[in-house]
Amino acid sequence: MQPLRHDKMKVTFWFTNGAAGGDLIQTKGILIEGEILNIHQVNTSNTGTRTAKLEIVDEFGITIFDGTAKAHNADYDHEFGVTIRRVLAGKDSLKCTISGDPGASGYRIDAVVSFFGRAPMDLAL
Repeated sequence: MQPLRHDKMKVTFWFTNGAAGGDLIQTKGILIEGEILNIHQVNTSNTGTRTAKLEIVDEFGITIFDGTAKAHNADYDHEFGVTIRRVLAGKDSLKCTISGDPGASGYRIDAVVSFFGRAPMDLAL
């Protein structure tokens, strides 16, 4: 078993030109067992000037973090601490929703999740 430690995991979402309907939402598993300390969200520039929202959803479909929509071409820090703790059990997902078609440029959103706990070795930075 992997020991408890401070670590980071990068999750990248890529949305292509013409995205609509269900293609505006992507979900990726984050197999972290432990406490999230910070999520650094980097939204690239996109022709359609669309926003991006990150959420953490547990294995039962319950949203345990809703980051609200953030503008393109900027980066953001979602801080967690004593008053807003988020402890994950290893079966949770990070969901990214964009506000519409990003246009010809496409749209990449990177989320770097800093945590104290365990994650599979191939997922940690």
